[in-house]
Amino acid sequence: MSAEKRQSNSIPVHALLTGDNSALAPLCKRAGYLQQLNLELCSHLSAPLNTHCKLANITANAVILHADSPAWAARLRYCMPDILRLIQNRLNLTGIKSIRIKIMFPDEKSHSNHRRTLTMSTNTARLLADSARSITDPALRSSLLRLSSHAD
Repeated sequence: MSAEKRQSNSIPVHALLTGDNSALAPLCKRAGYLQQLNLELCSHLSAPLNTHCKLANITANAVILHADSPAWAARLRYCMPDILRLIQNRLNLTGIKSIRIKIMFPDEKSHSNHRRTLTMSTNTARLLADSARSITDPALRSSLLRLSSHAD
């Protein structure tokens, strides 16, 4: 097949996403609508809260917001009455009666695999070893001595 023939059959990506006969057009339109509402919400919230949350979805009677940590979710909960007023009055979404907040860590994969490295000072290790020597139970003494060997 010649290059000219292939070019005549190709459809621009923009047409695939927004064209009248496109199955993706409603999805793109909805994404744009949610993005506009998110911008309105973020402009209403004060910094730095506005950088740690976003409008994720709207259902028939609820708005779903994502916060990127439990701490930001708690701060967002304090703003819920103001956010609900903004959504109902300024954005004309009068059917919205509630706000649901979900925690969505910025990088879900790295957060779930991240393990904090625990360390023990040499002073703590020495105290554990000294305590172990005064314990009569051999299993407990052995466990404490083994634990005390993990100092930095």
